[in-house]
Amino acid sequence: HPQQQNSMMRTGLAACLAMGTAAFAPTTSTPVRNPVHLPRLASFPLRASVAPSPSAEAEAVAPLSSFAERAHLYGEGDPSHELTILQTITERRREDVAAAKAEVSLEELAAKARELDERLGGPLDLKARVDSEARGPRGMGIAAEFKRASPSKGDIAVHLDAAEQGRAYGSVGAAVLSVLTEKHWFKGTLDDMYAVREATQKDAEQAGRERPAVLRKDFIVDEYQLAEARAYGADTVLLIVAILEAKGPSLESQTPPPGHCSALQRFAALCSAHAHTPPTCHGMR
Repeated sequence: HPQQQNSMMRTGLAACLAMGTAAFAPTTSTPVRNPVHLPRLASFPLRASVAPSPSAEAEAVAPLSSFAERAHLYGEGDPSHELTILQTITERRREDVAAAKAEVSLEELAAKARELDERLGGPLDLKARVDSEARGPRGMGIAAEFKRASPSKGDIAVHLDAAEQGRAYGSVGAAVLSVLTEKHWFKGTLDDMYAVREATQKDAEQAGRERPAVLRKDFIVDEYQLAEARAYGADTVLLIVAILEAKGPSLESQTPPPGHCSALQRFAALCSAHAHTPPTCHGMR
């Protein structure tokens, strides 16, 4: 049945994306595009020494033409589709990113990331951090979360101090601290994440233990948000496959601004859950 087939195709592609490949494609003809626009995530640069080729530049700016690249997105191909809350939040985040770019440049974020590295050290390897907990007496790594509000629950703990809560989680052995940074529905901020990073690192150093890895939990729709995460103390980020398209420019086809790549290199592989991640970067797979 056509509807069942489309559902299976969406499910299959989503599963492939989660496993790091986008080899699944429909065999039917390309349907009419849904006018609802969902964000495309451009891949973040890994090396500054690779100049973009004309074909790579064309690919980076060309509109998506294959249904296979968006078949996993809910409502794709359905003209009557109404935005879900996830899609509504995602669209707002695209607007937020555009506004942030107008205020703070990538060069400024890179400088902030370098300053943070000099003062607090670079990002942790997420896999190594969780593995170290798995080898301990608990046999697992615990992830805790700081969230002020949510679309479903409303206000949860709007006035809670992020640093104090982060210390409390770290003191009882959390290996990962997830910090919400979306401001409209979850009432989080980048400053919350920065405060958690500073406080938990100071506590861990005083107690002689390893600090928890900090995860930026947000709706990542642009590589700019990765630069923000890096500048505000994150070790890793959350990527939501349901809002990412299957195709993006090559990881090696982008030329970052001067000094940008060196400050963000260890963070780079996190930008693209659907791309082949280098074996030395564990990050999100």
